[in-house]
Amino acid sequence: MLLAVSLFSACKDDKNIFIPESMQQQVSADATYPVNGYNINMIYVPEVLVQTKLDIDDNLKVVVQASYYMMQNEVTQGLFNSVMGYNPSSADFTGENLPVNYINLFQCREFTEKLNTNLGKRNYFRLPNSKEWVYAAQNGKKVGEYLYAGSDDINSVAWYKGNSGMHIHTVGLKAPNKLGLYDMSGNVSEWTDDTRYNADGTLNGDVTGNMYGGNFDVAENVCVVASTLASQSASNTHYTYGFRVAATASSVISLKLDEPTDISKPESFKWNITPLVAGNACNFKVSDSKTGDVNWNINLNLTSSDKTKDWEFFPSTEQGVYKNNYYVLEVGKDITGTVHKNVASKQDTYDIVSGFIGIKSGVVVVTFTIKSTTTGQLETIKGSRALVVNSFDISAIDAIYPELDKNDASGRTCNLKAFIKGQLHSTTEVVLLPSSSITKWNFYFDAAKSLTIGKDISVKTTMNDASAIAFTTGKMTLSTAGRIALSATGMYKGVACAVTSKAAKKVSTQEYNITGVQVKTVGPDNKLCVFDIAGNMLSIRLSDESKWVWDFNPTSDNLYSNYVVGIGISNGSITSSGVVGEIQYGSISFSEGIMNSSLIGWMNGVLTTIAGSQFVEVAP
Repeated sequence: MLLAVSLFSACKDDKNIFIPESMQQQVSADATYPVNGYNINMIYVPEVLVQTKLDIDDNLKVVVQASYYMMQNEVTQGLFNSVMGYNPSSADFTGENLPVNYINLFQCREFTEKLNTNLGKRNYFRLPNSKEWVYAAQNGKKVGEYLYAGSDDINSVAWYKGNSGMHIHTVGLKAPNKLGLYDMSGNVSEWTDDTRYNADGTLNGDVTGNMYGGNFDVAENVCVVASTLASQSASNTHYTYGFRVAATASSVISLKLDEPTDISKPESFKWNITPLVAGNACNFKVSDSKTGDVNWNINLNLTSSDKTKDWEFFPSTEQGVYKNNYYVLEVGKDITGTVHKNVASKQDTYDIVSGFIGIKSGVVVVTFTIKSTTTGQLETIKGSRALVVNSFDISAIDAIYPELDKNDASGRTCNLKAFIKGQLHSTTEVVLLPSSSITKWNFYFDAAKSLTIGKDISVKTTMNDASAIAFTTGKMTLSTAGRIALSATGMYKGVACAVTSKAAKKVSTQEYNITGVQVKTVGPDNKLCVFDIAGNMLSIRLSDESKWVWDFNPTSDNLYSNYVVGIGISNGSITSSGVVGEIQYGSISFSEGIMNSSLIGWMNGVLTTIAGSQFVEVAP
């Protein structure tokens, strides 16, 4: 925290200036430069989120205005004179602690050049451009909170025609905005430098600038933050024209996440990024893609945020939390963090001062300004990179056995038991949600069904060591003929994981033979038939069409009768141990009194193939 006297840059005599206690705060990245007995206090302006968008390939783009410094006060006549050796201000408005005035853009640029020379810096101090000036006036935001810089009450933050007495005032007497910048509205209008340059550094057009903030000689509407005077000729001067300087916060990119290994091969990446999650904390390990050495650790802590409840690397609107299939977190508002570097035996720790991280489909987009805890230097981390996640393809599973959960009387919970080499690998609990597009489990639909996690189903996998994966995004597809595919993401032991399906996997069924089958009853309409298979009752109803009737011993004219679920068989069930299960797929046929069965359905909650060839007895 700065001493009270240093809050007013470029003022020699501060003893009569009142500083509200609530304003005696400073962002840790602020900087002070002593020059000829004056303090130039530079207020840190964090990155501004300008736009989030998806490009033509559906990749997340986070457009950010880089962080920078803005001088806390307007340049005073005392400071200007100490650097330049003269005072251009109007004779009617002179004073050491008054803002310099009657100045054109060329003089402002010359001041920054000499200031850099005095401090031994190269191209550091400069004028802000229009966007930088407006963002700083709006408390470092793209959209302002107030009409004026710091308040909707102009009298609290600005000298204008209605309260100035028609003269310029000492800098810093009004309240600052939230960043700690004074007189961004009123007192003197301030130059911005919007000159354009070519790639080689040469001018692209003329030196040009604008004036912002209003001044002591104008009405309050001209002091509105977004208001600007018409584009000014760089040589124009006026007793209401002043300025303040800006500076680039960090020109050093210490880590570029999407840096290629070979510049001629942009698809080759130097860094792999692996996220490890523990509660609200996430450690992004940045390792060398060739050696595997972890050179950087980016440690982020999720604070109170309306963007996301947890570290979710594959956000989806179906989860009911996200407005889009991505989210962007802001340092200081949504997250805090530190960075540790261990490169070429050089270690350093940094505080993350400001910036943003966007996350979509397992890809992070980062712009961070970091501050070394040893040197105080500001550096930058930026870039976009796909995360390294644990992946598993269900084609590696030998067999998947579906079972309805006996503890769920509604029948909406199905456990998929996966086996590899005869050993239970995992059990995946899939629950049909109230909003699901299907109401009961069926693996033999006529057309494929796509079930979205969070909308249609919830999915949780328990491994054979009792560890669990709660999948938060993805889809399960129920193909025809008992095939399933899963594409889902979640967290496993703090690491992001993804399950994929290169090809749909056919579910396995329990086998039950029809040995001892007996026709127990046949309905009077010859449509419903109940078969007794060793005490398990198989009930089959034929289609209402007249041609479908039961014929267990076809005549020579019809040696073969065949009944297929959906064609001939309208519905069927099997009752085992008092549990009724639906027949979903397959057929039965009869020839010379022999029953051939290949029906598939739920038998005592287990998906079962009721199969075999057996002479069928008809009960008297």
